[in-house]
Amino acid sequence: MLLPMLSDTYRRYKQDGEDIATWLVTTAKQVGYTADPLTYKGPTQNVKTKRLKGKARMNARKDAVPDAGSGSKPATDATPKYSLHRTFDTTDHGVLRSARNATAAAEEGHAYFLGILQKVRDVLRPLCEQSHAVAEYSTSYKNPNTSLDNIFAALTVEEPIEAFSNAPDVTSPTRHEDQVSIRYEVEPFDDRLESYLAIGAILRDCSKIRDALKHIWRSYAQGATSLAAAAGTTDTAIQMVQSLEDQFVKDHPYHSDTVIARHVFLVVQYLLRGQDVAARIRDLDPTNLTFYDLVESCYMSAYSIVGQFSKRLNEKKSLVKYKPGLYGVFDPSKDREAMSATEKFDEDRLLLLELLPDIGFLQLANRDGDLKATDALTRGVGLLKEPNSHTMTLDFSAQVHLDIQYCLRGKSSMGFADLREFALNAKASLQQNLQFHERLRVDSWPKKNDKALEVIMGLIEYWLEDDAVGVVKSHSMIRGGLPAELAPEKFTFFCNHPWLCGSLLLGIKLDMQKLGIDFLNAWDSAKTTAQIYNAVRKEKLLSKAWPDMDAALKLYGELAIFSGSRPDVVLARLISMAPDIKLLLARCLDADPKLDSRAVLSHKRQRIYTTPEALATICRSLFSEDLALTFDHFQFHRSCWRILCAIKDANAEELERVYGSAYLRTENKLPLVVGYILMTAVQTTKIGGLLLPKKENVASSQMLRQAASAIESMIDSGMGGLGIKTFREEYGSEVEQKVEEMDGNGDQAVQVS
Repeated sequence: MLLPMLSDTYRRYKQDGEDIATWLVTTAKQVGYTADPLTYKGPTQNVKTKRLKGKARMNARKDAVPDAGSGSKPATDATPKYSLHRTFDTTDHGVLRSARNATAAAEEGHAYFLGILQKVRDVLRPLCEQSHAVAEYSTSYKNPNTSLDNIFAALTVEEPIEAFSNAPDVTSPTRHEDQVSIRYEVEPFDDRLESYLAIGAILRDCSKIRDALKHIWRSYAQGATSLAAAAGTTDTAIQMVQSLEDQFVKDHPYHSDTVIARHVFLVVQYLLRGQDVAARIRDLDPTNLTFYDLVESCYMSAYSIVGQFSKRLNEKKSLVKYKPGLYGVFDPSKDREAMSATEKFDEDRLLLLELLPDIGFLQLANRDGDLKATDALTRGVGLLKEPNSHTMTLDFSAQVHLDIQYCLRGKSSMGFADLREFALNAKASLQQNLQFHERLRVDSWPKKNDKALEVIMGLIEYWLEDDAVGVVKSHSMIRGGLPAELAPEKFTFFCNHPWLCGSLLLGIKLDMQKLGIDFLNAWDSAKTTAQIYNAVRKEKLLSKAWPDMDAALKLYGELAIFSGSRPDVVLARLISMAPDIKLLLARCLDADPKLDSRAVLSHKRQRIYTTPEALATICRSLFSEDLALTFDHFQFHRSCWRILCAIKDANAEELERVYGSAYLRTENKLPLVVGYILMTAVQTTKIGGLLLPKKENVASSQMLRQAASAIESMIDSGMGGLGIKTFREEYGSEVEQKVEEMDGNGDQAVQVS
């Protein structure tokens, strides 16, 4: 299944084949052939041509054109009986144009075939549709202004005659073939050359995806993007590769996978370089490692390493254990570019065979399946015991893991540091929240709902505090005879797997956000506090801004805050659910206007993205959503609840005088205080059924002023900026805010922080 919004090499390869097939079928129909060769009976009459002899034969030979190229040129300017469709000519022209931009090395290898293509195009040029003929490239530059002058120099302007002016409008005829567009697909057939070209196109697409992912992970290492965005984009890229592999198997049903095709491609490439792939630098090497970059780009090195692990896994029918240092020790200070081919392979094998067994220990520790937000590599390795589970996608995932290690080069533990920091902060906030409302409940959030919060706290403690993977691995290796002092250090697995850390971080953030929004809506704290804050700001009663509330309005928008709806982080949630890749890309790239009502009016022709462009766009979108996912909703709720308590205490006497002592029966009805204060400020005696009516019909802004004073005191204490402080100090992020503050004269001034 190829993705319609992406322009990759394999897609263009198939598109060109379908263009040529469509042209061949439609042209054959035009000249009288049937589309089904089984029903074609041949010409009705066999007309024997008279053979020339003697002088007549000699004269005919003299009149004959010496070559096919010149013989194809018509003697007159008459239109050919059958014309070549523009799609065929455009495809041929695109190949030649790409060849002109190729490097000298590539040109040398394809010179013979390019010459043939050039000759074919010249032969077929007279048959091209004149209205769509492709102009020749010229090495000499022509001034466009001069060209226009020459074109119109011979024209004269004349007044139209009366008969022409009064003539009725004439509609130009439309070609039938343009009205009815029928496309034909090439049926799958067992052809080695076609398989070679197809896998070459797929490997080229995979190489582009790898380059894009390398750039993203280097950006993460430099702090230009977040861990969750990098990991989420990487998981999306794996789905792209999976779609390419599935399409290859569909187009080549005689191939159960891509292993043979990749091996044949590698063999041919070695032969073109004058090498034998069966030769070995070392006896135990899986293949000829002389051109290791080529072996790596075919994912045959990853295939051999993962295959070695898979073989032992299925032979032992149990966990595979590798002694520490069996294949050496990884030295991140070494320059990989200066390594030999065998040194690169040894380093790849070391990194993979240290990680793959640990994934087995992760599965053993995750027997209950509580840990769901894992990365594509971890999921793929977990399925290796199933038949036909060793795919090119798994080899690609293993190679991506190696690329991440080399991009971070000694800093791979920064992924676990980011994950653990957020997770521990989240656990602390949940604990404070449970203590904060230990004796206070609302009907919309019964005590059983706290179970969801306790589950998250338990997962964080089990995986990221107790190191469940390390405990299971240590016990297993000690039972196998390894001395206890040689047991692995704590959190070694997570430090070696930043991709998994990013996927887990994205999952925790999504869970925290979902529960946080539900909690805020159940207690009605943020919405009512936002309303009173908005009122005192509009009435110019508050001279200072509330940083956390302004940040919430900035991240979610006023509509989301006041209505209690969920903020727009659809992309992150889609990636966490591993949906259809088409839906994911359509949501991110706005390829389907039906998914976004705002895009309907502005929707034009769907843009086609290159794969690197699509991945960069997805990463930026995830990074923009990351701040909303990091926001601590539970801490924000506690601040809002404290503000409501302060506002109630400041207006207690006035509220009892206007509404009676029963205006607030229990503390869990605290958000109703905002409604009473706002009703006091207007000429209304009753609003809705929840609020008691006024005892006397008075309208005063005194309570509103006291509410503003309570909010200002909270801001001065620093409690109103705890969320922004956490962003800045814990995560190194800044939330740009554009707020209105009043100066000493009561005038509004715009301040950006």
